[in-house]
Amino acid sequence: MRSLLAADQSFRKYGKNFQLYFATAIALEKLKKKIRRSSLSLRLLLQFCSFSFSVFSFLNFLFVIFWWRFVACFHVTRSMYIFFSEA
Repeated sequence: MRSLLAADQSFRKYGKNFQLYFATAIALEKLKKKIRRSSLSLRLLLQFCSFSFSVFSFLNFLFVIFWWRFVACFHVTRSMYIFFSEA
């Protein structure tokens, strides 16, 4: 039960991180619209930041998915072990 509570707390933590990522992505899009007429170097820097942010968000999303699969497999395996060892 404690491990499920800890998993729930870490899921809430990652959920807050995703909200932060989406807010940052929206802010980057607004900044892009304002800087369209700026210098080329500034536009390239903004495009690089936007691209690296997208890649980082995607990798974090994959990490969370695989982490939860690992946690689920661990709990199922542990439950089966406890069930069959008591029988």
